[in-house]
Amino acid sequence: MANVLVFGHQNPDNDAIMSAVVLSQLLNQVEYAGNTYEACALGQLPAESAKLLADAGIAEPRVIESVEAGQLVVLTDHNESAQSVAGLKDATVFGVVDHHRIGDFETAGPLHYICLPWGSSCTIVTKLAGVLGVELSDVQAKLLLSAMMTDTLMLKSPTTTDVDRAVAIDEIKKFVAEQELQADKRYIPKVITHRG
Repeated sequence: MANVLVFGHQNPDNDAIMSAVVLSQLLNQVEYAGNTYEACALGQLPAESAKLLADAGIAEPRVIESVEAGQLVVLTDHNESAQSVAGLKDATVFGVVDHHRIGDFETAGPLHYICLPWGSSCTIVTKLAGVLGVELSDVQAKLLLSAMMTDTLMLKSPTTTDVDRAVAIDEIKKFVAEQELQADKRYIPKVITHRG
């Protein structure tokens, strides 16, 4: 069993942070490959990410500047060495979840590599939850949805795809349905009481 560091690019945005945070949670939930997964960041968190994590009661990812040779890593929201951590060349890239072009990327061995031309890495992580057989918690869905919205400029960016829109709508519908259910639960006892 190894501790795998999961992180987005340098000068992280919300997509880099939330994809690393939620992906590491999902991989830990399914005990993927018998490893543990730790979300990290390659710089100070954006204010939005810090607030969302604080509101959710989730600790901010540990900020790292370099990795040691042989360290297992999963890259999110990037794959180019210039955007990544110092020491990446000598680390063992265990996986990549990204939505950007493939740059100067090379590994010594096979890896888990998912790169889709969607508007956000968090869209990919949302779909991966289903592949892993995990239902996202409300908190995980909120974190992913927030990053999808910022990375796609509220689904209006030219890089936004129909997949991004569909995933966002599905997650929003779940929140609306839950809110309606909670409202109904609060309303029903009042109706019963007044009929009395």
